[in-house]
Amino acid sequence: PSREDAMSFRRMRHVKAREVQGCVLALDASTPSMYDATSGGSLAAADGAVARWEDISGNANHATQSTSGARPLRKVASVSGNDALLFDGSNDTMSYSSSPSRPNTSLLVGQRVSTQSGYISFFSMSGYGGLFARTSSYSAISSYVNPGVDLPTTLDPANNTSFAVTVVNEVGDVRIYGNSAGSAIASSSTEIRGPGFAATVGSEGSARHVNARFCCLAIWNRMVSVPVNQRLRHASMRKWRIAS
Repeated sequence: PSREDAMSFRRMRHVKAREVQGCVLALDASTPSMYDATSGGSLAAADGAVARWEDISGNANHATQSTSGARPLRKVASVSGNDALLFDGSNDTMSYSSSPSRPNTSLLVGQRVSTQSGYISFFSMSGYGGLFARTSSYSAISSYVNPGVDLPTTLDPANNTSFAVTVVNEVGDVRIYGNSAGSAIASSSTEIRGPGFAATVGSEGSARHVNARFCCLAIWNRMVSVPVNQRLRHASMRKWRIAS
């Protein structure tokens, strides 16, 4: 690991996404950083629609939604005592401005809410990366690697059960890590790439909406080493009380 990764690894229990080198986006629903207007405004109330989810990485890549009817809801203390952002699986979506190149690494902590079928997108990057599901039963966290490779994983949380997933996306290589697994639970020699993908949370552009609670989403514009990758998931699992 790099010197920066080694420093983050030594922080042990409370390593935060923004502390790891190369973080371009850090969204955390447990912090009071969700607003009722895209320009900021007032903090969103309990069960209120969120127009802006503040990026706490320091890069101002805030996730926003200008259409009031397509905004997710702030659900107070809904996941292990922490707030979460609820996307309805119908039209809720948010856009952010960061567009990392490859390699990149991403971390998603969330809960699926209901069973869905067909194509779903937890989040996508403009060009390369994201976490997509392509399954008839939505029975597991899987990924659809454009242009048509299905990448099922061994992670199968029940509805309303939290999960922590990291995705490492390089040229000619994608690896998915889930919860406390020390090695990849899925991999492919075809990287996640999708011309036309938008940089969105809760959908892939205007389609493939997911019904889920989002706890946090972070993206790094580089490959995060395996030890730090695992430490980030472990820290998230402790915070959100996710079982191994």
